[in-house]
Amino acid sequence: MNQELVTPIVIFIVLILMGWVLSVPEAIKKWRRNRRMNKAAAYLREQYKDRE
Repeated sequence: MNQELVTPIVIFIVLILMGWVLSVPEAIKKWRRNRRMNKAAAYLREQYKDRE
């Protein structure tokens, strides 16, 4: 592999990794919030089932 081809690929991979590292905390926060919402939704669903 020649150097001219390797450099852009390396930069591309580094940028993707940096973006991924920065987006992980946001994704975790969102996932936690969604899990809480899912618990609430499941609770409401159970209440609704009991009513029938």
